[in-house]
Amino acid sequence: AVDPQTITTTILADPEGSALEGSVTAIPARIVGVEVDGSAQVETSGNTDVPAIKARGVAAFTNLIPDQVTIPAGTIVRTSAAQPVRFVTLEDTTLPGDINATVAIPIEAIEPGFEGNLPSNRINQVEGPLSPRIGVTNPEPSRGGDVASVPAVSQDDQDRVRALVLQNLQQRAFAEMQTDPFIALLDSEFIPIDSLAVVLVQTEDYSGFVGQEADTLSLNMRVVVQGVAINEVTAREVVYLQLADQVGSGFQIDPETLVFRRGETVEIDDQRRVTFVMQGAGEVTPIIDASEVRRLLRGLPPNEALATLDRVLPLAAPPQIETWPRFWPLMPLVPARIQIETGSNQ
Repeated sequence: AVDPQTITTTILADPEGSALEGSVTAIPARIVGVEVDGSAQVETSGNTDVPAIKARGVAAFTNLIPDQVTIPAGTIVRTSAAQPVRFVTLEDTTLPGDINATVAIPIEAIEPGFEGNLPSNRINQVEGPLSPRIGVTNPEPSRGGDVASVPAVSQDDQDRVRALVLQNLQQRAFAEMQTDPFIALLDSEFIPIDSLAVVLVQTEDYSGFVGQEADTLSLNMRVVVQGVAINEVTAREVVYLQLADQVGSGFQIDPETLVFRRGETVEIDDQRRVTFVMQGAGEVTPIIDASEVRRLLRGLPPNEALATLDRVLPLAAPPQIETWPRFWPLMPLVPARIQIETGSNQ
């Protein structure tokens, strides 16, 4: 009789071999690795305020000499602070030739942003050759300097682009491991994708830092990726031995019916040991001692021989006996003249 048998078991593949001794389900494995590099880019999702609008005001110039003074557009005036705020005049103007004569000229901050919004009387210096000839102040506050919100790099952007690059690098590493001549992966070996891990980051260069104004963020990385190579033939041997343990005395697994299937990865521990599922199936058939069968059947009438076969053997189908010549009433007396055929050798 043919009895299908199946088994599902977990196999532990151990690169260091510490779990192999005394275990019937542990097999050796090896660590393999490649160096890969790559990049990716994402749109930024953060925001930051940047100076955008320049403050404006009016500067009052005072003549310090008895001659006319021409004040051209673009003349620079500033505060006297350690980090001075500078403005430029916006039009050409002539200061009358009298000491203490004054004239008002519109001015604009050189740099945009809030720093150009000054209280009155903060501007007090003229830059350039006109400095000894005229004085300056701002009788009214300057106003209008402002900022604008623009796209910027966020921490989430750095995390996203890093995850994307690492995913791409692991996929590339997995492909290279299949053909790398130094790894020399055997046809019977496989590398669980879950066993891949970045073990060394050699370079990690972002195009921008958190808070920096940018529409996009890119990242270049070079890393070393390792995986665990497992020989499936060894795993199949474990499954076969467990199948054989299920078979009772007097029975055997037909090797031509064996089927193996590798299942999912269950766990990868901190020692890089991989636990995965393996399944096996095969047909169990009785072990027929042909010499003993011949001895039992010799000299019997065919109907008694059929009954004997039914009684002593676990048959999947009724036996058949053919004699030659067909009219001969007995099985041969010489055992060697009895030919036995089973379902596995027909």
